[in-house]
This record gives sequence, C-alpha cells and structure tokens, in this order.
Amino acid sequence: MQSLPSISKAQVRQQIKRLSPYKASSPDGIPNVVLQKTVDLTEDYLIHIYQAVLQTGVYVNAWREFTTIVLQKQGKPSYKTVRATAAAT
Repeated sequence: MQSLPSISKAQVRQQIKRLSPYKASSPDGIPNVVLQKTVDLTEDYLIHIYQAVLQTGVYVNAWREFTTIVLQKQGKPSYKTVRATAAAT
C-alpha cells in the first residue's frame, strides 16, 4: 500500500492565503476573509480534516458545491438572454 503525503501547516496557510478575501461565501457561509483571519486558530484542525479525507477517500458532498453570483456590467443587455454578453460586444 502506498503511503499518502502528509499535509503541512505551510501548505494550508499557502492555500488559504490564495483565496480572494471578499468573494462570495461558499454554501457553508464562511467568507474567505474569515478563513484568512483565523488561520492561526484553525490550521491544526484543517490539517487533520484534510489528512482524513486523503486517507479515507471520502469527500463531504457540500464541499463540491459552490456559489456563483453574476453581476451585470453597465451597458450590457439582460443576462437572462442567452449570449447577451457576446451580442453586446
């Protein structure tokens, strides 16, 4: 059986730092900026969670969900119409 790589605090911090702080929250409702500001408190827990996911191969279904918010740009036609962005250019 192949051993799994371990996850380091540096890796967790690096990935959290890469998040856009003020993007829309994911379905869990936790804003990225909160993850960034609390990384000192949460990194040990996150390492254990991620390591367990790698060992078991079980992923929480909610982690596969995301939220997309479309903001209409000024001067563009309604985004309710298919290809509205291409038609305006």
